Amino acid sequence: MKTFLKSLPLFHKIGFSLLFLIALFLIVFLFSFIDFTSFSIDVLYYSIALFFVLSIFAAFGVRKIAKENSPSKKTKIILFIGILLLVLVFAICTSNYVSGDYYIYLGNWIESYKSLSFSECLNNITTISNYTPVYNYFLIIIAKLGVNSLHAIKFVTFIFSLLLVISMELVIFFVRKSEFNFLRAACFLLVPTICIEYSFWGQCDAIYTAFCILAFYFALVKKSKLSFMFVGIAFAFKFQFLFIVPILFIMLIIKDKTGEKYLKWKDLWIAPIMYALNFVPLFTGASLIDLLSVYFSQAGYYDKLSQSCANFCIIFDVFNIQGGSVPYYIIMILTILITLCLMIALIVYIVKLSKRRILDYSDLVFFATVFSFIMVFFMPKMLDRFYFLASILGIILACSKPSKSNVYISILIEIALFFVMVLFFNNAYDWVSYVYTPFMVFALVLNIIVLGIMVFELLNYKKSESKTFESEETKMLVGNMKDVI
Repeated sequence: MKTFLKSLPLFHKIGFSLLFLIALFLIVFLFSFIDFTSFSIDVLYYSIALFFVLSIFAAFGVRKIAKENSPSKKTKIILFIGILLLVLVFAICTSNYVSGDYYIYLGNWIESYKSLSFSECLNNITTISNYTPVYNYFLIIIAKLGVNSLHAIKFVTFIFSLLLVISMELVIFFVRKSEFNFLRAACFLLVPTICIEYSFWGQCDAIYTAFCILAFYFALVKKSKLSFMFVGIAFAFKFQFLFIVPILFIMLIIKDKTGEKYLKWKDLWIAPIMYALNFVPLFTGASLIDLLSVYFSQAGYYDKLSQSCANFCIIFDVFNIQGGSVPYYIIMILTILITLCLMIALIVYIVKLSKRRILDYSDLVFFATVFSFIMVFFMPKMLDRFYFLASILGIILACSKPSKSNVYISILIEIALFFVMVLFFNNAYDWVSYVYTPFMVFALVLNIIVLGIMVFELLNYKKSESKTFESEETKMLVGNMKDVI
């Protein structure tokens, strides 16, 4: 370790020092919200459930590591189990933390479902909640089981967070052509934003993101039907599935080095079929129009151009532009058009690039990260945590191809999203927009830097492409001269 640190340049030493200080701040900050005196029988049940799930994951992980011929496999096993125990302890200690989303929305929805029959719950699903029916199925089941609703929601989020880290490792081991690394997957559970998701927030971002990553993975391995199946399930949970769509659309068009397409147009029908999971309430008399318009109702729920999201539109909040006004609609339409133009331009650029050079798997991961980041950065009416998919793809990118720029992209997106998440710990029960606080300004600056790095890397693709063509033309010219001689 000492030799490794000594070999690092001064710039990297400063960077690692800053990361260590941020991690220390994270630990101190998050533990300040833990009530160690609130242990109850419900917490015991929650702990047993978490332990059971982690034990299954640990069993596969220990078995896999034990089969290695590495002399350090005992150390890896100890470290692997230690990380999982740390995750377990942290999840238990934060089990009674009530987020603003639970206090205002999720908890009240579950209470409403408790007083209704199962068919009545399905029939009134769009009037009780503004989330998609498929997520509400979990809430209805929780209500009918009569368990602690806060712990149950966090347990569901934890299950899908575990699925998320597994799907992340699936992409990494395929891109790197290595073996599945359970230890690295366990480390992902300690990533700040993922950790906050299952321990404090208890939201559904890990759910749709896990399915988005699985859709991307199966596209990489050319399992077209499975890819569209998972993107359809992601669509059924959250409209933010759109952040993964551009790269999947490109993979419908381009070919790999063998000349085979990643995805097939004939399998496209599977995605909307999976969305039909949201139509189950039709059998109990629910309105089809209400079920179809759930995403539109979500979009119109907030009247700000940026709902505490460190993106381009938050700049307009300084002018106090109110929803429904003429400037509000003008800016919203313009930013949507700008985003669409950028997406189309990027798609055209990447497709043209694929015809002139082979795009490897790490290139596709980079482009997926760029798309998911840019859409959130420029689109209006984005929420604080919509960078979640971009942060996950950034981690995959840094682990798949750990170049300097990729590592910076990953770290900066993660830190920016973490600081925006931190804002809601200041006032968990008041849904307000924390505009131009130091944390928000810091997050916005970091995201602008990320955008700059991405643009620089995209330009490098063009330069490397030109150099490749120049060298090929030079070789052809030299060959022709030899033939003449």
